[in-house]
Amino acid sequence: MSDNFQKFTAPRPDEELYQGKEAPQTFVLAQDGMPVPQPAQTESELPPLSEDTLICMADRRQFVIRNSDGSAWKTFPASEVKRLPNGEYFVEIVQLGEPVVSPATFFLDPHLRRTGDHNVVVVEPIRPQCRHYLRMHTDIAGAAGHRYLLRACMIQRTEEGEYYSVRDAFIPACSAREPRHYESEKALDDADDEKIRLGRERDQMAAFDIDAELDKETGLGVLG
Repeated sequence: MSDNFQKFTAPRPDEELYQGKEAPQTFVLAQDGMPVPQPAQTESELPPLSEDTLICMADRRQFVIRNSDGSAWKTFPASEVKRLPNGEYFVEIVQLGEPVVSPATFFLDPHLRRTGDHNVVVVEPIRPQCRHYLRMHTDIAGAAGHRYLLRACMIQRTEEGEYYSVRDAFIPACSAREPRHYESEKALDDADDEKIRLGRERDQMAAFDIDAELDKETGLGVLG
């Protein structure tokens, strides 16, 4: 019998790791005017899971065929899209409103697939899932029969190589996404622009010489 007990002590998927430090304890004034600890965040305050609150997820509310420059050539609602056995999403060729594709074009167009006795066109979610987004349906240690969905970012790891959890996280934009999502990245650019603007204003205020400005206006400094 092996003496290797690592399988009993190794980390489990349900032992999630979260980034950041705990928020500092804050206080509020009670009715008697004395400070009391503010209640910690509760489950009800967690962000609702949606395509808008977790940029890692695929946005399957619409599907598209893209031009070579990444712009959407055709857009389809989710109700018109089906799925192939290999997991790809597709629409019927007639849904394009284009002339029927010739057999020669079929072998050249990367969007075309053969299923059954007819050809279909492959589409993709308007925002594909990030390649670094990990989902795993697993159990909970010590709670047989209970399951939950692990959500983690595979590009962010601890020194031991463990992934960080994004479950219950609010992540509306991320520059590490693959493929990138430029629409949401605008929020990151706007935040940078605002910090740069504030920094320049602070530098200008620090360099402002009130005596020199008064002297320009009146010829009188503070000592006149």
